[in-house]
Amino acid sequence: PIEIAGLSGAWKPYTSEKQYCAIGSVKSNIGHLEAAAGISQVAKVVLQMKHKKLVPSLLHTARLNPHIDFENTPFFVQQSLQEWKQPVLQVNGEEVVYPRRAGVSSFGAGGVNVHLILEEYRAKDHEDMQEEFVNQPVVIVLSAQNEQNLKKSAQLLKAYVEKDMQEPRTTINLRDMAYTLQTGRNPMSCRLAFTARDLEEILEKLSLFLDAGEMCGENGLYVGYKTAEKKLGTDVALDDLQTVQSSAVTSEKRAELWASGKEIDWESVYQNEKRFKVPLPTYPFSKERYWVGRPQGDASTEDAPLEPATDAVGTESNRDQPETNSDRTNPTLNRPTVRMEENSKRGEPENRAFLAELYQAFSGERQTMMEKY
Repeated sequence: PIEIAGLSGAWKPYTSEKQYCAIGSVKSNIGHLEAAAGISQVAKVVLQMKHKKLVPSLLHTARLNPHIDFENTPFFVQQSLQEWKQPVLQVNGEEVVYPRRAGVSSFGAGGVNVHLILEEYRAKDHEDMQEEFVNQPVVIVLSAQNEQNLKKSAQLLKAYVEKDMQEPRTTINLRDMAYTLQTGRNPMSCRLAFTARDLEEILEKLSLFLDAGEMCGENGLYVGYKTAEKKLGTDVALDDLQTVQSSAVTSEKRAELWASGKEIDWESVYQNEKRFKVPLPTYPFSKERYWVGRPQGDASTEDAPLEPATDAVGTESNRDQPETNSDRTNPTLNRPTVRMEENSKRGEPENRAFLAELYQAFSGERQTMMEKY
């Protein structure tokens, strides 16, 4: 209640509207994370911005706190999944679309007092910078550690482009896409490169590669499995790169050389224009599992005996003996708890010995504390 009252007081000088701002808590979903409580809420907000959805606080929202009068506050508890629409306001007679924003509070008894504002990132409109480059081909590059992952990268990029083309308003920029793949990824030994003038051509060539996977200059696909050898830039003769930098021939040559293992100074290619890195599919890791196996013939691989282990802490013979005064004063004679004994039975011999030593140490510390107080 005190947090809602504080937020309502902060809103009051600026608006009299009621229940227009969604509010929620991640603690109801995953519990209290102590020092990580605030950052977990930040992660929740960022994910909601990414997917443009408001998610409910799944637990304890059917019955709201009776000490909070939500009807007379600017807030309502988010109880269902719904679209997170951008706010649209009238400013000087015109509609202005504002970015999605959210406040995150983290107040704790330990002294944490934080409130921060998060605002979604919106790609800047720089179409005015594209006119002279609109008909020029770009070089699309992909690389991986092996052929299998190279194909996976191609599949991911193909799916990404297909999804983007289905959106009502396509936001992907071809040159930004090429720039991101060229400068935002580490070049690896297995490489694919080709030129394209639009998204349709990207899909066409990715499909050709996925169907064949062979190097074929006639199809405009360049595939190589060599390690990068040396760096090429505008200061190195590459079909007189300085004079034909914007030509289609140069783009094809760059694609061919890069796929064969050369490194291109991509930043110099864009020295006369400003490019942006955009979100694209990342590397498709193999997801192989590497479990530490037991040495062959290791006796510890045998199943634990059904009967209680006699070399664990305590023995079966003394388990039911009555506790004496010497048991309470001598930590080495204290009987283990059932939980400790059951756990020790399932362990390996060295683990059981360690548990015995650990139990004795704790028992001695406990006895010392009891004598002190």
